[in-house]
Amino acid sequence: MSVITTHISWVFVTDHEVWKLKRPVDYGFVDYTVAGRLTAFYATSASGSNERSLDVLRANVEENFDQVRPFVGRFVDADTFETVRSWQLGCLARDRLVFDARREEGRIRDGHGDLRLEHVYFERDQPIVIDAIEFNERFRIGDIAADVAFLATELDARSRSDLAESFLAAFARESGDYDLYGVVDFYLSYRAWVRGKVASFLAADPATSGEKAQRKSQEAKTLFALARTYASARPEAGALVAVGGVIGAGKSTLSDALGRSLRCPVIDSDRTPKSLAGIPATQQAQADAYTAAFTDRTYDELFRRADVVLSSGRGVVLDATFRDRHLRLRARELARRHERPFRFAEAICDDTTLRTRLRARAAGVSVSDATEVLLEQIRREFDPVNELAVGEHLPVRTTLPLSRQVQAVRDTLAG
Repeated sequence: MSVITTHISWVFVTDHEVWKLKRPVDYGFVDYTVAGRLTAFYATSASGSNERSLDVLRANVEENFDQVRPFVGRFVDADTFETVRSWQLGCLARDRLVFDARREEGRIRDGHGDLRLEHVYFERDQPIVIDAIEFNERFRIGDIAADVAFLATELDARSRSDLAESFLAAFARESGDYDLYGVVDFYLSYRAWVRGKVASFLAADPATSGEKAQRKSQEAKTLFALARTYASARPEAGALVAVGGVIGAGKSTLSDALGRSLRCPVIDSDRTPKSLAGIPATQQAQADAYTAAFTDRTYDELFRRADVVLSSGRGVVLDATFRDRHLRLRARELARRHERPFRFAEAICDDTTLRTRLRARAAGVSVSDATEVLLEQIRREFDPVNELAVGEHLPVRTTLPLSRQVQAVRDTLAG
């Protein structure tokens, strides 16, 4: 049997089982020295939204810095401490309306609170998450972006920023919550600071072995530095790539591959109207979701979501037919407003391939409701692409290997 000591627990690992017991410690935010407090917690705990969520969050932030202050000069330098503290508290003051909107939209949930990589397991290829925080409700109930950011921070801390950004992008798409990009950098910094604090507790604990104390000391320094990185402007702001073309041209396949390659979210015109209508992405939308008025609303929402993502310093891929000239110009204007590179990648292929793809789509499950009967209409309505500057329009033949399609777009962005 082996024993692992964390800042609040002992973990006993046997050949077949793992037992976790709380240590009798008091760090201010958790007190396991009288069982009565734990009993009272279980008796009074309740799930649900916290109406004073921003006040609770601010208290958590202030507590984090109060508890790290004794470690300044040891695990974190004074400049990093003051820079991150000022930035995090500034976010809460400056973006109060954004945080409040998250609460009003129902984004405050009874979540996990400690979504670390070591708490995620796979059984028969299915993810299982264990060990949610049970000792303190204010650490568990909060914005879902806080839980999501925790896992992303863990990936970043292990030098896998590619996976961190891909995870955020996938979560935003699956949940339809692109507004998380308005708060996620705050939560990334917040979570990195929390992890740095916990590592500091262990490094400073006399009960921690010398080797582990040294390792936790370096971990704390790394995490505090990471928290500062999130509080800084991104060194390379991402591009806006609009991927268009007639139905069946392969634009969604190209968009998804570009999103993975560029490490940025994909916002598409298939999921967006269904999100607005409150139905699952693969469910057939009612006819009124495709009226001219609802289509305008869909594009308004698509561009609004893109604006939130771009405001975070990240790039974005927009996936729609973009058959109207004014929509392509609108995408370019959005990129210019954020001072980002813009490209319109037009997916093209032969008629036989188009129809083969559309028939295969109709035979399976798809997020797109467009069928072959709409093909000729969309072709007639597709405005010639003559409004963009040289180099902004890139025809991409989607019968080529996907890697070559992606590289063609990346090459023009790099040029």
